[in-house]
Amino acid sequence: MSGPDAYGGAGVERVLVIGHGYAGSRFVAAIEHLIASGRPLVMAGICDRNGDRLPDKVPGFTDIGVALRSCAPTVICVTVNEADHVDTYRALTGYRRSLVLSEKPLTADSGDVAAAVAALSPHEMAMNLIERYSPVVREFRQWLAERPELHLVRVESFWGKHRIGDARPTIGVLSEIVHPIDLVRYLFPGNEFRWRHGHGFRSDFSPHSPAILDSLDVVGDFGQAPIILHSSYTWAHRLRTIWIYLESPNTGLIRAELVFDTPHWDCDRLDISTIDRNGRYESTLRQSVSVTALPEAIRGIGKLVEFVDIAVRQWRDGVLRDDIVDLHSAVQLQETTDRIERVLDLTMAPTSYYPPRERAESHGVR
Repeated sequence: MSGPDAYGGAGVERVLVIGHGYAGSRFVAAIEHLIASGRPLVMAGICDRNGDRLPDKVPGFTDIGVALRSCAPTVICVTVNEADHVDTYRALTGYRRSLVLSEKPLTADSGDVAAAVAALSPHEMAMNLIERYSPVVREFRQWLAERPELHLVRVESFWGKHRIGDARPTIGVLSEIVHPIDLVRYLFPGNEFRWRHGHGFRSDFSPHSPAILDSLDVVGDFGQAPIILHSSYTWAHRLRTIWIYLESPNTGLIRAELVFDTPHWDCDRLDISTIDRNGRYESTLRQSVSVTALPEAIRGIGKLVEFVDIAVRQWRDGVLRDDIVDLHSAVQLQETTDRIERVLDLTMAPTSYYPPRERAESHGVR
């Protein structure tokens, strides 16, 4: 490899992916697809402290500082575990202004938010709240914009999956519930959450602690409408659904159902129905996304490709978009989940799925 031009000439964004686990490999696949599609990107390098996870065909590094100096990236993807976010952000201190694409949440510990903000403020930041980039969300936003007379009546969501026995470090289900919270804020901007009460349940579903929050139910107000959220890491399968109830004198009661990643990644559905006073409902709009409609190379990462593409476009042309979760919005989401945690009743004893010795030995945790 000869000289800096090997990483891309003028006008080409040089991409460094930090973390090459599950999330990182998805980012790499998304970026490779965009490169193949003619976008002005080049994969400059991949950094992972576990050298065994580095691929052969891309420059690999185990130290972030070395990777920054060697690759001179203009786009940096932070796909490490949430527990390592703040240290990774700190490693960017003093590096030239770049576009930082990060997985959620901002930090694992709310006490680290100030450090994250200090490290990221010199850069442009976009957080991956992936469901924003679903075609059904785009369709529903357009549908709402054409009906300003509708007012929000109620929101309810079930959002979770199976993670019992998952060895990856995690802060718990608060990391999962950020998705429906973000979608509701995105669809109905200008409203504020006021959380009233809820219940949380802790367990040893992860080998990293005998008491991590694995499930919660919380109720509150979103503007003038009640909101009810259910989220869990102990369900038998992935469930990502939001029901939104709207009303106007002309249309009566309307229910919008949004379902995500069912039965496969990127298989999303929007169903809008009217409901009469006798409970009868009639579907007025139905849109679904089949994974087979996507090119084979990006089946399962279609929304991620869209996120990266949109974020890089904003970075290059400087035109701000409302579908990007910037640093300010990421901090607001963290504050929202912190407020949820404060209203949860956590008095029930943690559930133990595994005897301590079995849990430690099965996951290599000491």
